[in-house]
Amino acid sequence: MRDGPVRLGRLGRVVPATRKVLTENLRKLESAGLIPYSSSAADPLCRAWSCGGCR
Repeated sequence: MRDGPVRLGRLGRVVPATRKVLTENLRKLESAGLIPYSSSAADPLCRAWSCGGCR
């Protein structure tokens, strides 16, 4: 996430959690304003998360 937006599939290969748990936690972090997400206008189902404030 430090190198730019990351899609769910890539996070799933790195984070030891089920896809459901990972998605739930990402949504909680989004709603808390801790990680932004981006989506493509061409494909609104394609979402990527980033960690803009991470160092």
